Amino acid sequence: CWYAGLPSFQFMNRYVRFPKGGGVPGHIWKTGEPQLVPDPGNSEAFVRTFENDPAHLTAAAGIPIGSTAGFAESVLLLLSSRQFPLARSLELWQCEAEIHPESDHATALCVTEHTVVSETGDECSDSTGSTWRQNIANRIVRSNMIQLVDGSDLTLPSGVQIVLAFPIYRGTVPVALFALSF
Repeated sequence: CWYAGLPSFQFMNRYVRFPKGGGVPGHIWKTGEPQLVPDPGNSEAFVRTFENDPAHLTAAAGIPIGSTAGFAESVLLLLSSRQFPLARSLELWQCEAEIHPESDHATALCVTEHTVVSETGDECSDSTGSTWRQNIANRIVRSNMIQLVDGSDLTLPSGVQIVLAFPIYRGTVPVALFALSF
């Protein structure tokens, strides 16, 4: 585990365990659904035990890893703070997949909605629309791999130089994409 500038969370990780359904990790464990929480310090979904914690968290992203009987086997929890932002923005893209009838694998993804949290913790939108998101989703489906995209062959939002995007699966079907913009 790596806790850049978040010593209180490093301390808590040694002692706190989340029950299925409790807090962001427990919710993801129970539902198998990814979650992006803007301004987690003011969210009921985010459990805090230190009221005067100096770390000002701007976003919490929880991603289910693996699946058994519909439950996530593990949860990857990413925390971004004002002092140490993970990226320019964190994004969760909900997708609908077109499934090949014989193989049960996705042949296309349609990004149906997206949540964007900036490095300051604000939910925001961009003026470039979703074309670039859809292009990255198509690349993921074609390659079945994480995508690292720069602006050399795809127009990205103003100020964004690189996007790292990876799929979140339920079984063999991608149901969402998580992206970090730099």
